[in-house]
Amino acid sequence: MQIADGSTLPGHRAGYVASMGGRKRATWRARTICKQRGRFQLGPVTAMSGDPFGLFRRRVMLTGSKDLLVLPRVLAISNFVLFTGGLPGRGRSSHRALHPTTNATTIRDYTVGDALSRIHWRSTAHYNRLMVKEFDLDPAMDAWIFLDMNEDVQAGEGEHSTEEYGVTIAATIATYLLRQDLSVGMIVNAQQREFLSLDRGERQIERVLEMLAVVTPGSGSDLKEALALDAFHFGRNTVAIVITPSTSRDWHESLRHLQRRGVQVAVVGLDAASFEDEPPDEDTLSLLEGAGIPVLRVKCKASLTEALEQDPEARYARWR
Repeated sequence: MQIADGSTLPGHRAGYVASMGGRKRATWRARTICKQRGRFQLGPVTAMSGDPFGLFRRRVMLTGSKDLLVLPRVLAISNFVLFTGGLPGRGRSSHRALHPTTNATTIRDYTVGDALSRIHWRSTAHYNRLMVKEFDLDPAMDAWIFLDMNEDVQAGEGEHSTEEYGVTIAATIATYLLRQDLSVGMIVNAQQREFLSLDRGERQIERVLEMLAVVTPGSGSDLKEALALDAFHFGRNTVAIVITPSTSRDWHESLRHLQRRGVQVAVVGLDAASFEDEPPDEDTLSLLEGAGIPVLRVKCKASLTEALEQDPEARYARWR
């Protein structure tokens, strides 16, 4: 008896061959490690048997085909400090706002220079000394993740490619921010524009991972054009994180324009040359750093968890 599996999942081998007599039963178990994201087919599974002389053959379908969606990898990061001073808009954080917000979380002793409007009079009367209110950063911050999947700027192949690194980083950052109770949206410029509107919670994590599972590089808009098209989504109370391997300068002005509008902008730059074992390209991202835009550089075979968790200033010093 021979069992054949028509699955398209890479590395999946569920076939089985056995010599069996009449009225016998056989069981087997197949396990596969899913190393490649995407949409695949499991089955159909068919059984073929016959007599020892090959005179009679019979083919029976055991199961039909089923779709399988393999989600991208999500790294378990405990911190993401791409922005100076910590994650913007994170309520109940250890970073206190220097201006009043809607979140008065605690009180402290008055110090010279505190505004009279921040004095908490009930606590002042209770403790018989001046007490002022402490504010958390405003949690109503929206985060947009922009993943550049234009095929002209991608480098590397397979697991070690800017495509897969970019998808993993986008999935990891989105999952982390959503679990900090931020609203997150995502835009991908691939063969066609992929757009996921702002939302929060576990359901949004599922939407993000399902979208990233199937995106592939394409000949759609380049980064400059894509940023110009979607700039209206980014308001003053917005964080925009751009993930790209592009070494061009033509999209820098779009980010500086967003910055002038009050959008907090950051860039995750994938070092395309390192994915092709070529000499480093001109560090055009340093121009963005000169404009006050935080930049995280990622090389091929670098630890993504370490890169995402490390303080930006320490990371920049090591890069230099």
